[in-house]
Amino acid sequence: MVFFKKREKMKKIYLILAFLGIVLPYWAMFSSILIDQYTIGQFFSAWFENNAVRMLAADLGVSGLSFSIFIIHRYINGVGPNPGKYFLMMFGVGLSLAIPVYLLNFEEKT
Repeated sequence: MVFFKKREKMKKIYLILAFLGIVLPYWAMFSSILIDQYTIGQFFSAWFENNAVRMLAADLGVSGLSFSIFIIHRYINGVGPNPGKYFLMMFGVGLSLAIPVYLLNFEEKT
């Protein structure tokens, strides 16, 4: 019985993280565009503006690549779902949405 309670708790946590994974990145992007008056080009070029931001971009890039390899590997070996929807989430919103949804789907299937 305790096992199921912990499982339901994790599902709620993954849902909250997925929600934050949508809201926070888009809030930052729209704030940059609407409040800071960045153009889309300026927004993306700001990723390489200084070493601190480059470090975060590199970290996110390696994390995205690692997640991509992981979900493709699991799919090829027949133990994971088709990675297509997770790639759409990752490139449409961000890794902050794709990972919690993947973990939520994994939790629901086990």
